[in-house]
Amino acid sequence: MKEGAEMDSTSHATLGGMGPTEQNIADNIYVRRRMLWISANGLGLLCKVTRQTVKRWELGVGSPSYRSLPLIASALQCQVADLLGPPPMPRSVSPVARRQHRPKAS
Repeated sequence: MKEGAEMDSTSHATLGGMGPTEQNIADNIYVRRRMLWISANGLGLLCKVTRQTVKRWELGVGSPSYRSLPLIASALQCQVADLLGPPPMPRSVSPVARRQHRPKAS
């Protein structure tokens, strides 16, 4: 396995890090899932992962394995390349941005 790659809960090498591609994947999963009115649980069932795993992908806490991308793309009715590019429409605040900009508890 390449240095810097991470292992997900199914022990497959993942995309690792939160660079632009990983941010695009996180945003695309969230935006495309919402556009199709699919719940996180529903997407999880289609991709054979838990709802929590889907939420981790959307928040950028974890990344799907390369082997998972075709299954995710199929469930979201798009191509793998669509998951890697910019989201189909802008949104005001991504889940990753919300997580990174939470106000600290006083």
